[in-house]
Amino acid sequence: MTQRLRYGRDLSARIEGNYGVYRTQARTGRRLGGHCSCPSDWWPCKHVRALGATWERNPESFLDLNQVLKEMAAKPKADLLRLIGKMAMTAPECLSACGFRDFRPDENDSEVG
Repeated sequence: MTQRLRYGRDLSARIEGNYGVYRTQARTGRRLGGHCSCPSDWWPCKHVRALGATWERNPESFLDLNQVLKEMAAKPKADLLRLIGKMAMTAPECLSACGFRDFRPDENDSEVG
């Protein structure tokens, strides 16, 4: 499990599974919810459960996105635009968050990042 990230109550990680690399997301709270790009028919899948368990046992291993955003807010606009350009070239599917429909991740892809 790599690329652990926390944003409020939401968790995200890249997990190397038996059949590929999956992007797994979970929401902390009383009831664990989330999403995983793995092909499992079980819900929640073992990747979502592992992400929640990792958070419970080792929360300091997650990058706090709120802190990153706070630091980025102090950067000049030109720096932020260059950063967005680099992010889009590294992971074009991130442009779907800006409303570009043609850049939505392919549901048949097991790796989203």
